[in-house]
Amino acid sequence: MAVKSLDDLQAEHGIETYVSTVVSEKKPSEIYCSVAERAKRTKIDGKTAEEWKVFFELVLPPDASVSQTVELCSRATYLLGEVYHSLSEAELREAALASANNRAYNKAYAVQSQSTKKKLANATLQTLAESDTTNARMALDSARSEVQFWKRRVEALKSQCNILDKVTYLISLEARTIKFNE
Repeated sequence: MAVKSLDDLQAEHGIETYVSTVVSEKKPSEIYCSVAERAKRTKIDGKTAEEWKVFFELVLPPDASVSQTVELCSRATYLLGEVYHSLSEAELREAALASANNRAYNKAYAVQSQSTKKKLANATLQTLAESDTTNARMALDSARSEVQFWKRRVEALKSQCNILDKVTYLISLEARTIKFNE
């Protein structure tokens, strides 16, 4: 399997990185703002973080009924399943990219070590091999970021499910108490 370029991998999986070319003349605040702005536009599976936030939004009305909380619990459970699926796919991509990166590195290392007449130091060969596999490493870093994004979504949805379960129980208990006191 040939190692794909970073652009090909990004296009194939809907991943955009915000690796910036940092110019040494820029102030740290300018660099931060530049990276932060690119991060806002970064897409994971075709959506920005803000678009995912809206997609995963679960709003509990202040005067929610048991049926509304049950409906939200159902939606949260559905979303959790979707997130687990996306996480599984991202982990598969990460594993494939890690394997491809290792193969590319080993191949580049072998080529570098055989291409010179003079024996190079191991550290020099490693540096040369790493410079030859920059795109593969960047793609792997993007995949790792995507996996972390989905893991955070899993944790957030689990937390929301727990809260919704407790709210549903409390609303149900309150409804029973009111009915019992009538």
